[in-house]
Amino acid sequence: MGSNTLTAAATLTCPHGATVTATPTEANIKVQGQAPLKSTDSYTISGCPFTIQVGPATVKVPCVSVIWAVPNVMTRGGMIPPLNNKSVGLCIGPLGVQGKVQISNAGQTLVTST
Repeated sequence: MGSNTLTAAATLTCPHGATVTATPTEANIKVQGQAPLKSTDSYTISGCPFTIQVGPATVKVPCVSVIWAVPNVMTRGGMIPPLNNKSVGLCIGPLGVQGKVQISNAGQTLVTST
């Protein structure tokens, strides 16, 4: 069974519930009217509420960006393939990796990959 290709319409969050915003770079290809997302696109996280306790103080250490550790491995002609709903993105903050990207909606269901 294939995996749904992620597009700009996908719903992505950090493990603490903040929204991951993708800035797609692919302008020439559309999937159901939306740009496909690739591991090389820019991903930012805003509003992450993650905190840690340091002695008596509570310190904010929000997730701020994403790197893709397991992108879609299907490639053709050396092109960077789009991400799919089985891709693994890591949320990065001041402490390093702070959890995995949560994909709750791939944004489309017609284009699949393996």
